[in-house]
Amino acid sequence: MTAPGRKRSIQPRPTDGVRRDEVLPLQVLCRRLGWGSKTARHAQREGLETIEFGRAKFVLGSAVLAFFDKLQREQREGGRK
Repeated sequence: MTAPGRKRSIQPRPTDGVRRDEVLPLQVLCRRLGWGSKTARHAQREGLETIEFGRAKFVLGSAVLAFFDKLQREQREGGRK
């Protein structure tokens, strides 16, 4: 248990990952990847596709994998678009 006023750090479990065929709430994706809200917003600005339904945001597993493929290609090419 954490002390009052302190946030518990989010640690991904080693078995967590993303499957191409799943739909994840953005919060669950962040927990799995160990991302905070600032990192999630940055990923969305960089091209991570999200789906809004009501007040919630969701992400397709295939979109997450495509996002990381794109980042890897950009790093291999030596920069951004």
